[in-house]
Amino acid sequence: MSLRRVIRQFCLGRQGAASLEFVVTFPILFVMSVLSINLSFTMVQATLLERALDLTVRDLRLGNITNPAMAELEQAICDRMVILGNCRGSLTLEFTLVDPVTFSVPPRMGPCSVRDAEAELARAGQSYATGGQNELMLVRACVEVENIIVRSGNMQLYARSAYVVEPE
Repeated sequence: MSLRRVIRQFCLGRQGAASLEFVVTFPILFVMSVLSINLSFTMVQATLLERALDLTVRDLRLGNITNPAMAELEQAICDRMVILGNCRGSLTLEFTLVDPVTFSVPPRMGPCSVRDAEAELARAGQSYATGGQNELMLVRACVEVENIIVRSGNMQLYARSAYVVEPE
């Protein structure tokens, strides 16, 4: 049997054609499925962060929460989130007074990082400056979350909201 004949028979053979297609396409489809599940879960977490921040800002705006301590305000946001792992340890809030004439705000939020126990003790008695009556405030929140499936490090989810403190 000559080499030319063997190559010709190999090229004309149909055995294993379906398994070859499966071997080529299955890993691609599997990776795409896993990444879409991971993205979906992350989007749910981002939506929950946005909603929890909006509900807490509504309480601030209406005066239901006045001069809150940092821990109290962060706890109010974390209580409204259902499926965020280490919310209390990684939630970072930033309140910024916005000039109503120019609407200038800082371009980026500060670093979003997981806090240690010493930082928690130092922040225990502090409170956020949540604004006075008729002041326009911008609230930005950041939480670090782990990828649920792809363990490639933490992701940072951001949410923001604005409010004007209602006069009494």
